[in-house]
Amino acid sequence: MTEPAKYQGTYTDDFGTTDITIINDFKNISLKIDDVEFKGSEFTALEIVDKNLHSTKQLERFTLYATRIYGTDDFVEEICNCTFDFMVPQFIIDLQTQEHFLVDLKLKYVIGKARSEPSGGIEFEKIYLTVKASDNLFESQGDLFESIFENIQNQFDGKYKLKNCFGCLYSDYSVYGQSALGSMMCFVNQKEKYLDVKSKTEYMDNLTNDYEVVQEIYCCDKFRIRQKGTGYRG
Repeated sequence: MTEPAKYQGTYTDDFGTTDITIINDFKNISLKIDDVEFKGSEFTALEIVDKNLHSTKQLERFTLYATRIYGTDDFVEEICNCTFDFMVPQFIIDLQTQEHFLVDLKLKYVIGKARSEPSGGIEFEKIYLTVKASDNLFESQGDLFESIFENIQNQFDGKYKLKNCFGCLYSDYSVYGQSALGSMMCFVNQKEKYLDVKSKTEYMDNLTNDYEVVQEIYCCDKFRIRQKGTGYRG
């Protein structure tokens, strides 16, 4: 079992900035803000673990928006109108030397306020990433880790590769879309079939449900450097 990762950072809202420790077990993210515990699959899905443990006064700093649980009449309340700043350690591979070296991804995750009904949802969501490698600074921004990491990888200009699930030979996305973080599909259990995929139709028809859902920033011992033109995302 993978040990949870801990990231030190800050949480900022209209009431100010608070130091936080983010715990990532690579399935869910959890953290405490002023002793109020939040948990969720990603930063736009963070819910208060138990509102009954806290007073109205304790909760008044948080902006929450109600999201309907798919296929039900129930709602969950998720945090918004805030910013998370934190560092995530990741390995990068120097393709010339094959050396693996550790860098810090500096991340700023901005979640806007909820839109008014009937549209619902968040009015603004953006992730800002900065990483320094061999004295070179690389920056990217977007609302999906897919586009952010793709941009960074392009900036590496063939010199480096990200050593994480995004940069792995066996990971891909659903043809129906994905969330900002944590909805990659790992096909290592059917890697021969996956590596034979040459089109969207083959991707949908030839692969089974024998895959694991992973975070882009995770990495396991089955990692292999991704080759251009592999799978659905190319």
